[in-house]
Amino acid sequence: MFRIYLKTAYRNVSGNKWLSVINIAGLSIGLTCSILILLWVQDELNMDAFHQDSSRLYTVYEQVTFDHHTTGQYFTPALLAEQARRNIPQVELATATNFNFNETHNFQSGKEHLQLKGSFADGYFFRLFNYPLLSGKAETALSRTGTIAISKKMAIVFFGSPQRAMGKRIRYDDLKDLEVTAVFADVQPNSSLQFDYLINWFDFMAENPWSTSWDYNGPMTFIKLKDGADAAVVRQSLNTLTSQKNYLSNKAIHARLNIQRNDRRYLWGDFKDGYPSAGRIQYVRLFSMVAVLLLLIACINFMNLATARSMARAREIGVRKLAGAGRLSLISQLFCESLLVTFFSVLLALFMVFNLLPFFNILTGKIIVFPFQQWHFWLQILLLFVFTGFTAGLYPALVLSAFDPLYVLRGRYKRAFNTKILRQGLVIIQFSVSAILIVCTLVISRQVNFISSARLGYDPGNVLEIPIDGNLFTDYEKFKDQALGLPGVSSVTRSFNSPTRLYLYTTVVHWVDTGTNPRIAFANNSVGYDYIRTMKIELVAGRDFLRNNPGDSSACLVNESAVKRMGLTHPIGKMISILGHRGPIIGVMRDFHHLAMQDSIRPVIFTLGEKDKEGVLLIRASPKETPKVTAEIAALYKKFNPDFQFTCRYLDRMYHDLYQRDYTVERISDIFAVIAISISCLGLLGMAIFTAGQLEKEIAIRKALGAGNISLFSLTLTGFLWPVIAGILVASPIAWFLMHYWLNSYAYHVGIGSGAFMITAIICIGLALLTVGIQAIKTIYSRPVRLLKNE
Repeated sequence: MFRIYLKTAYRNVSGNKWLSVINIAGLSIGLTCSILILLWVQDELNMDAFHQDSSRLYTVYEQVTFDHHTTGQYFTPALLAEQARRNIPQVELATATNFNFNETHNFQSGKEHLQLKGSFADGYFFRLFNYPLLSGKAETALSRTGTIAISKKMAIVFFGSPQRAMGKRIRYDDLKDLEVTAVFADVQPNSSLQFDYLINWFDFMAENPWSTSWDYNGPMTFIKLKDGADAAVVRQSLNTLTSQKNYLSNKAIHARLNIQRNDRRYLWGDFKDGYPSAGRIQYVRLFSMVAVLLLLIACINFMNLATARSMARAREIGVRKLAGAGRLSLISQLFCESLLVTFFSVLLALFMVFNLLPFFNILTGKIIVFPFQQWHFWLQILLLFVFTGFTAGLYPALVLSAFDPLYVLRGRYKRAFNTKILRQGLVIIQFSVSAILIVCTLVISRQVNFISSARLGYDPGNVLEIPIDGNLFTDYEKFKDQALGLPGVSSVTRSFNSPTRLYLYTTVVHWVDTGTNPRIAFANNSVGYDYIRTMKIELVAGRDFLRNNPGDSSACLVNESAVKRMGLTHPIGKMISILGHRGPIIGVMRDFHHLAMQDSIRPVIFTLGEKDKEGVLLIRASPKETPKVTAEIAALYKKFNPDFQFTCRYLDRMYHDLYQRDYTVERISDIFAVIAISISCLGLLGMAIFTAGQLEKEIAIRKALGAGNISLFSLTLTGFLWPVIAGILVASPIAWFLMHYWLNSYAYHVGIGSGAFMITAIICIGLALLTVGIQAIKTIYSRPVRLLKNE
């Protein structure tokens, strides 16, 4: 029986080639988008899922309240992990790492030099996380000072193999030699922590004396609970522990510790009111919804075309019913047709996914491979095939199988009014979804353009950022003088933090000799001479640090927001104390964006750090000479650091990277909006082809009786335009609400305005007119005799 159904279905599909091509094209495009998004969503959801006992792995985070504002961060005291292991019975393991400042450093062994990305971790890291060790043991890796664990890639480059690397020594930043005590497999893309090496935690503590105090934080702490442990009890124990240690004893801010499951940190990494409540999970939800909507639009095309052909198939259904076919038999036959079309669409979609995946990876910044060998992927494809086939064929099967054979064979069958209303309703849904995506795309593009062109308060263009390492620690002044002598270099300075990463805060700030100061968190940074000139920050009062003024070593610069928050009317000369160092305010900077535009500008304090032991070099090149200056600086760097790999980053690109997710969303929304409107117009084209065929004789008679082309054109288009207009009206308030919610995540954003809705209406109506109009013109300008002869 199934074989007969399949043969009949194939005949019906092949007998209506154009409509079948439109159905298969629409469904395959929708399925292609859905499968690509499915692969992306699975990749996102599987991040960090490879660790054993993931339900017992937690990340500690801090909830900080200052200025009546509560926020969250993954910074914790460096001593927390050790104390948690010792004093909290429910904690099985705890490890301290410094992945918040995952930076690149230079390594050397023999003639090989590489600059690699990594961090510090203690000896419990490989016991808590399941990063496979190729050489060494988890119990002894990183168990003592002066040791390092390296990746397989690093071991092969420097020593030839993981086995040969064990016990060897490798030079770190030309400062000290580290012993290799473990080699781990190269970290896969499904890990949120990416690193090529890990250095023993004791070395971090030695390099950063502040880490021995409970008053400061910065590292990350991960814990593994014992089986059956209560997470709420652990939260309370952590705060009891920190209160006993007088955590943040200065009382300038109120802080509490909390824990989050580690496999949720990647997706729920943005904090709101002190809790991780947003992040990449928003895009997972958004793109999942888009995948469903695009597939729904494609299924609607099939429904519309199938029900529109109901008159053409009415006699076939009537004859089969009179011959004894039951309704269940007819429904099965019609579902076979839907599944056959879906089958061809799935095959075409898989072919397109395989070929488009490299471009999709570039678009999303992923490394997704086609999962040929994953049985659950093919199970998902099977479920998607069945769902799409039955969704697309459900309504046509129910409608066509319900025909009364006596009315049909007597020629008295008329298409039910509610069938027409439903088809027009489906068109409204199609264009509503398309209009929503177009409005969102236009608003997102405006916001991204606003971010790209906004006045930051400093100029990141033509600025090179180079890490201070090797001989530059001691020869900074010589390097700066020689760099300034190069043609095309306009200024050189240094900074403890990159200008795009000024997120270190301190509340240990006092500006009144007596009395109590309000609790204010200041973003702080130490900078070199000429920083203001190099970054082109405007001073609204006072002056910059001067080389010939020894008193500036204790002075500071503040921004306008700091002056306002401190309540100072005449800030210049006012004495201020920051982290125990007391000096005058010598300059006030105009407010600049030291964070991404999701955050508002906050109080900033700069102190002089010309002799800091670490940080970055900032070199401003003359306009249009950045490539030349980069080459000259690279040669100069090699002169000072012959054994180091030159690394240079451009500040404008680093600023661009702050909004990488927004740029990705913009690109993907552009593509999905085009696909949605294309599928909708494809459905309109199919409807227009079929409707024009039904109206051919009427148009021929009207034309023979003298009807003009304009009236005939109006007759053809009337039934198509109003559902499109209705779809735009339905979409407008929904799109406004979605964009209002999204824009509110930015402290600085554009308004929605009416322009996006007007452009969307023009696009939708214009494409609908073009799609239907081409077929209408083709029919209208045909000779009446030919139209009357068509059967």
